Amino acid sequence: RAEVGEDAAQPGSKDNSSANQLKVHMQESELAYQLNPNENRYGDGSAEIIEIGIDSLSDEAKYSFIHGERYRFWFKTRFNADMNDPITAFTIKDVKGFDITGTNTLFKDVSIGKVKKGDIILTEFVQRMMLNPGGYLLSFGCAGLVNGEYKVHDRRYDVITFEVVSDKSSVGVFDLDSTIKVSRLEG
Repeated sequence: RAEVGEDAAQPGSKDNSSANQLKVHMQESELAYQLNPNENRYGDGSAEIIEIGIDSLSDEAKYSFIHGERYRFWFKTRFNADMNDPITAFTIKDVKGFDITGTNTLFKDVSIGKVKKGDIILTEFVQRMMLNPGGYLLSFGCAGLVNGEYKVHDRRYDVITFEVVSDKSSVGVFDLDSTIKVSRLEG
């Protein structure tokens, strides 16, 4: 888990304990991912992503991101304004900046409903890691439709960097986990 926020690194701030929790978690975390100090963050401030993380759901994938294993990408969002049905999302890019995959609550038809100022929600995305070996960047976001217009409340592009490993070879960035059947028809 990674604690985030502008005040987290300032001694004496109310979030100083969160900054300490971040350091402890990053030291104790079995998964090797890092916060990107050069993340691109923006939004209108009506929501704030306050914690982020990746957890392994497998006993096999404890120290690395292993191709084919299951992982949970998650983040907590604190709302600084009342709103109806915000959209939460993740995106994965490769190190060259190409979007590889991602989804959101709107695409998956998951309604968050009404939130009030001060509410905190946890969004969790669970999936099998089908990316081929290499380096990747994970982004999280919270947005919504305000009077029919798409508004970004808090977007954290490239906030986490991670590496996928595998003992299988494949072409491209994504493995469809194909099975192969070959049949001799004549001869």
